[in-house]
Amino acid sequence: MASAGPLQAASAAQQLAAVPWGTAAGAVSTVQSRWSHCSCSGDLSLPPPQKVLVEYAPAEVDTFIAFADAVEEEFEGIMVDGVEVDGPSHAFDIKLEDGQLVFSRDAEASSGLPEYSDLFARLRLAGVQPAAM
Repeated sequence: MASAGPLQAASAAQQLAAVPWGTAAGAVSTVQSRWSHCSCSGDLSLPPPQKVLVEYAPAEVDTFIAFADAVEEEFEGIMVDGVEVDGPSHAFDIKLEDGQLVFSRDAEASSGLPEYSDLFARLRLAGVQPAAM
């Protein structure tokens, strides 16, 4: 098979650069654009989250401890940090170390926490996985 010369390679690059966004070649940019608008970072080169942050009301300290123990058991090597916050007496927000919100009791107008299995599924969707040991 004959190899392309420098002139042909440059011509192919120019043709590719001229492809309109709505075509198959432009679809990659569309997908990248959509991915970049996710609540997650979208940067697959970054390591998975290693820490979960829980902001909770003082009245929720027992709920926090139970949740932290469950997460650390389910996701071996993942650390759970808690921050007691002033605010509603039922405040309970679960975030990743990059600030991505996984659950907010206030935002979901919930009086309690979902089942741990549901929260674990949300953490997995956000990229949390057991840390490599």
